[in-house]
Amino acid sequence: MILKDIPKNNRYLFLDMNSFFARVEQQVQPDYRGKPICVSPYTGDSGCVISASYEAKALGIPGVCRVKQAKSIYPKIIILPARPHLYRFYHDQIVQRIYNFTPFIQVLSIDEFSICLSGQDGHYQEARKIAFGLKSAIQKEVGDWLTCSIGIGPNQFLAKIAGELKKPDGLFEITLENLEEIYNKMKLTDLTGINYRMEKRLNYANIYTPMDFYQKSLPELSRHLGIMGKVWYYRLRGFEIEQLAQETKTIGHSHVLPPELRSQKGAEKVIIKLIEKIGYRLRQGGYWATYLSLGIGYLGHLHWHKVKKISPCNNNRQLIKFALDFFAQSPTQKPFSIYLTTGGLIKNHIQSISLFDNFRKSDYLSRAMDKINDKYGATTIQSAALAGTSSVAPDRIPFGRPRFEIRNM
Repeated sequence: MILKDIPKNNRYLFLDMNSFFARVEQQVQPDYRGKPICVSPYTGDSGCVISASYEAKALGIPGVCRVKQAKSIYPKIIILPARPHLYRFYHDQIVQRIYNFTPFIQVLSIDEFSICLSGQDGHYQEARKIAFGLKSAIQKEVGDWLTCSIGIGPNQFLAKIAGELKKPDGLFEITLENLEEIYNKMKLTDLTGINYRMEKRLNYANIYTPMDFYQKSLPELSRHLGIMGKVWYYRLRGFEIEQLAQETKTIGHSHVLPPELRSQKGAEKVIIKLIEKIGYRLRQGGYWATYLSLGIGYLGHLHWHKVKKISPCNNNRQLIKFALDFFAQSPTQKPFSIYLTTGGLIKNHIQSISLFDNFRKSDYLSRAMDKINDKYGATTIQSAALAGTSSVAPDRIPFGRPRFEIRNM
């Protein structure tokens, strides 16, 4: 791990849109403003809430939960179907406003943005000026109901935490001087990247609070966490190492099947659609997968799973063949959910020339389709196997780097 610079205050600004999907819905449908609403890709009880308005959160509804759970907390909750194309349109508008302030922007997801402050911008007053300017531009030029929380910090990690400390519509700064004060007020799971399992692992190392974590030596963290111990040691101290730490290890998609698709035919269509998405992401990242995993959930908490090592691959045709071969081996019960994951990712792979060259032709075909769809829209051209499946496993997402699908925007 090579560290290029020592940490300094006011180096990063992290902008996080508040309850983004729910707020966008309230923006375009004013009747829902001030009311508790949730957004879900599937509005049935088994659907998953991916965004809850602050009015809903005030009633105790988490930002991510099952629709059934949200209804049990507040039976009158309004559940709205997700509209990814609409959220991407507003995302695009926000990105344009940020670029009006600085070109040093990294789009982390559809609702999170990191800005590297340099030169004069790296002073506290200038950083605050940019932060308030962004807030104002978004509300005046994009949507008056849209708010964001902004954090300022020595690195991207601490800037994100700073933004989390003042929600909604807040602005907060973490400096090298107030680090210990901040860590003393937080829980371990308040640190970005620390989930329940990671917390348990840290507890075994006698780390129970962020301050415990911060005070551990580099050798101690390396012994307990390996290379990630070194990452955490420097991250907690304000060094910018996120680009070193963010190595993609797997690419996958999952989908909860609506009732009309809980059949062998329906699941097969979903698998093909998910592979199309995975293949695109592999090619965009320059990755080849060396293993494929298929998991199927059934009602009653039953689960079937198969994983297999494959020849380095990132084209749709081959991935679909592997996945459907797996599916043919699965139980014939009614499927409830599909999980597809590719892993063992390698970059800059040089393929040997096949005697029959079918593999290479599949590669060329997949890349040609990517170019057409990137230019004219994500479903402009697709494989024949996806004919009539526009509503199957629609593009739900937006938690990773967005793929723009709107034409002429």
